[in-house]
Amino acid sequence: MRTIIVLLCLVVSAGAQANSLPPESIKLKTLPNGLRVLVREAHEAPLVTIDLWVRAGSARETPETNGVAHFMEHLLFRGTAKRGRGEIDRDIEDLGATLNATTSRDWMHLYTTVASRYWQNALEVIADAVQNSALRPEDVDREQMIILDELARAADDPLRDANQRLAELLFPNHPYRLPVAATRDSIIRIQREQVVQFYRKYYVPNNASLVIVGDVTEAEAFAAAQKFFGEWKKGEIPDPEPAPDSPPDSPRHAEFKVRRGTPVVGIGFMAPSVKQVTDVCACDLLLSLLGQRDGLLTRLLVGQGVATRVTTEFLTQRYPGIFSIVIDLPEGGNPAQVETMVVGALQQLAKTPVSEAELARAKREILGNYLFSIETTEGQASTLGFYEMIDSYLFATEYEKNVQAVKPEDIRRVVETYLNPERRVVVYLLPQ
Repeated sequence: MRTIIVLLCLVVSAGAQANSLPPESIKLKTLPNGLRVLVREAHEAPLVTIDLWVRAGSARETPETNGVAHFMEHLLFRGTAKRGRGEIDRDIEDLGATLNATTSRDWMHLYTTVASRYWQNALEVIADAVQNSALRPEDVDREQMIILDELARAADDPLRDANQRLAELLFPNHPYRLPVAATRDSIIRIQREQVVQFYRKYYVPNNASLVIVGDVTEAEAFAAAQKFFGEWKKGEIPDPEPAPDSPPDSPRHAEFKVRRGTPVVGIGFMAPSVKQVTDVCACDLLLSLLGQRDGLLTRLLVGQGVATRVTTEFLTQRYPGIFSIVIDLPEGGNPAQVETMVVGALQQLAKTPVSEAELARAKREILGNYLFSIETTEGQASTLGFYEMIDSYLFATEYEKNVQAVKPEDIRRVVETYLNPERRVVVYLLPQ
């Protein structure tokens, strides 16, 4: 089943080696139509990952078109002039693989991993799906029902709910406030013509990157990319940069009644964009320092019995995003007490740098997760494509070094600058 996946933690962290994705191992060629093709040879196993990324996430939407990016993710699988409904999946499955897609605020990507002897067959299927989507009216109608079912099943997820409500408080104008998966009302409201318009505007080669990693040669990969994508017509993308929202100058609160049985407190802060490299790496480390099993807030809140779980989340994005702290409370828990304790802990952390030992532990955790994530060709392709969409794949090649360079003073400064309690937004989700 394909559902929209909102990545709420960094797609990659970084490893303990000097550089697990050295820049010289990655080759880039831009086709005449503007498609950027990244190739990394990896011959350890007879596998190839093909990962096509398009800057066509929910940040390209308006309140009136919220949901079209989600629709497109579904409709890419539903057929082309050459392939009828079900035949795209069938052709990939005949190669012993599966085709998947994910949408976020800044991007959509379509990917598969296949035996290397079949990789060009898989590339042709992906090229057809992306360039020639039929967008038949009957498919739009069918997918509308599937998306509505997805939304209904996800409606009671407290983490998802809290983060979306925090985004709406933090971004009154910026498109990051829009839910990636959309809402029931917006999905019902979307018309096929809006989906077609979105597809024609954003699914163009100069708005996309193709990543190929695995048991291929650079020459073969570039030749196949030209063969299957060379006729894809370049488009115009006239969108202006969205005007940024400013961080709140005083706390914003909102309270909601929900069907779940225990209270949830969400606290959010405006976080750095991908351009603030050191600050991004410090925020990644704060995920561990604050909210993982041994994190400060977990020890404080869960340790004292006022919370059952603390989840910290941060996604590096093209524009300033959100750092969130979501706390699950026990039945009868006191949201105001929990909020006060979090505020106090952050104020203390802004005054007193973390110890070298604590920071070293966080680096081991973040970097260890990264090494695990890029053990596979799929993980490497996802890492490179993710950063391509929001900045440049070169961010990934420097990430490990940049994480290792973060100092306790950087953590203190980032908490003081971004996780300033006076600039917080807060939601209480209280059982009815």
